[in-house]
Amino acid sequence: MVHQSKNLKKWIASFVIAVFCLQMNLMSCPQREDDIVKQFQKAKNMFLSGEYLDSKKRIEVIIDIIDEKRVEMKTVLGKCYLLLGAIYERENNPQLAEENYRKAREIYETIFLEDVEMKDLPIYQKIKKGEGLSLSAAAGKIEQVVVKRKKKFPWLLVAGGAVVAVGVTLILLLTKKKSHYDTDVLGIKWIDIPKGEFRMGDNFNDGEGDSDELPVHTVYLDAYKISRYEVTFQQYDTFCEATDRNKPNDNRFGRGDHPVIYVTWDDAKAFCDWLSGETGKNIHLPTEAQWEKAARGTDQGKYPWGNATPTCNLTNYDPCLKHTMPVGSYPGGVSPYGVHDMAGNVYEWCSDWYDAGYYVVSQKDNPTGPPTGEKHVIRGGGYLSYADKLRCSHRTFYPTPNAPRIHVHLGFRICWD
Repeated sequence: MVHQSKNLKKWIASFVIAVFCLQMNLMSCPQREDDIVKQFQKAKNMFLSGEYLDSKKRIEVIIDIIDEKRVEMKTVLGKCYLLLGAIYERENNPQLAEENYRKAREIYETIFLEDVEMKDLPIYQKIKKGEGLSLSAAAGKIEQVVVKRKKKFPWLLVAGGAVVAVGVTLILLLTKKKSHYDTDVLGIKWIDIPKGEFRMGDNFNDGEGDSDELPVHTVYLDAYKISRYEVTFQQYDTFCEATDRNKPNDNRFGRGDHPVIYVTWDDAKAFCDWLSGETGKNIHLPTEAQWEKAARGTDQGKYPWGNATPTCNLTNYDPCLKHTMPVGSYPGGVSPYGVHDMAGNVYEWCSDWYDAGYYVVSQKDNPTGPPTGEKHVIRGGGYLSYADKLRCSHRTFYPTPNAPRIHVHLGFRICWD
């Protein structure tokens, strides 16, 4: 009976693999090395195109085929685990990412993938270097390694493989050098805002706006990029570890992909200055004009999503949860450009000094606010804000130096010219 049960399980496993093969347009379950390599290449191309789910399914089928058919393809199997790890890390699943990276590391010591950019994956970097760092600390110590592409050797040539491994290790030790962060190493996603004019200020005149939102005026901005989401605790904690700063309190709302809170304007600027130094890019807090254009586009909507009255399905504000939510939790409330959480969740620092009468004297091209002041502009409203504070044209401020009270719903996002 036990023997029949084992045979049944093997038959079911073979049937499942066959079905997957048909779904993926495989003529048959490949047993030859070159067939499996071709399927892995397709999975890698899907990954490079951002089709993570399809790539993951194809890789899992390849692993099942190698296991079921007992195909001796350790190198391909290791690369499958490596690519799975990269997918899980981009999907913000560190546990499964690390698990798959370690499986790859067990198969071969020097783990890398041709044509795949891996330097922005801190968990991979940690496993690759074999260091016992925390995930965020590993991100702060990323190194770029020059690896020459090697010819394939049969796995039976153990002695030759050992010599190659020693040689590669020496090359890595002699050639490794510290590299700068790329702009997406912290998982920061950018939205392109095109150059052009838009109308800035309260153009509804329905009694909700304040006098500091007038007069409505035309502003021209050069093209720029703005972060799709507010800066998260995970990203800010990496900065703190890299610069030996104290990490801010999360008020027990959660860290990870929740927006960072309890940050002063100076804290936010220090983050921008640090990331600018690491990337060589001009990264900064958005100007008030850059923030408003990214929030409303050129459509002149009252809110980022248009003119519809705010609801808890569109944003996180006062009647809803009384705490922050992970960034990107309200896809129905995105701006015309696709920027998330421009209304609600947390207020966001801008680079400008605040002046209630600034719109009267504001320059038309790329305004940057008054030259001096005592308080900085904050925009967008937070989870403690009423609906009128969520309007794209709403302006308010916070003093400098800062008291701690409002920091519980005050964070920031960043720009890159």
